[in-house]
Amino acid sequence: MLSLVINFLIFQAAWFITIFSAASGLPWYGPAFTLLWMVFHLLFFTERRLAEINILLFTAILGYLIDSLQVLLGIFSFPSQPSLGAPSTLWMVALWINLAATLNISLKWLHRRLLLAGLLGAIGGPLAYFAGSQIGALEFGHSWSLAAISLQWSIAMPLLIWFAQRHSETGLSHLNYNNSANN
Repeated sequence: MLSLVINFLIFQAAWFITIFSAASGLPWYGPAFTLLWMVFHLLFFTERRLAEINILLFTAILGYLIDSLQVLLGIFSFPSQPSLGAPSTLWMVALWINLAATLNISLKWLHRRLLLAGLLGAIGGPLAYFAGSQIGALEFGHSWSLAAISLQWSIAMPLLIWFAQRHSETGLSHLNYNNSANN
């Protein structure tokens, strides 16, 4: 239970550090904090590090592609301050990686609840982007931008949960196979 609370609290801290530093023109603080958090996460929060690394990488790539597409479509943009990356930014990728670290810990209760994951994504995703816009980390391009972000997250969240669940089960069955072969 303590690991769930720690995971959730560090996730929140990483989100705030990343968003506020990006809005302040210091976009490298969030990725640096996320890198330290991921080392800690991999060392102390997961037993199947390779499976977890795959989840982190999948989420980073998916997040970069989705956010880059939305930037190219004009759904949102970043202020002119330093951003480290284009069309999406390194600090946005750090936010996706930060989320990935919760998929098998504080969000594990969503495994096998993909419809609920989609609903929570449709609500929570645009709320996070809206909060980021209010802090000054990004700007919306259209009156319907939040609806587009909601649609994107209603698909992305169940996909991420499914991928994390599948990799966790695959990693676990692989470990069980190796253990039984060695006995």
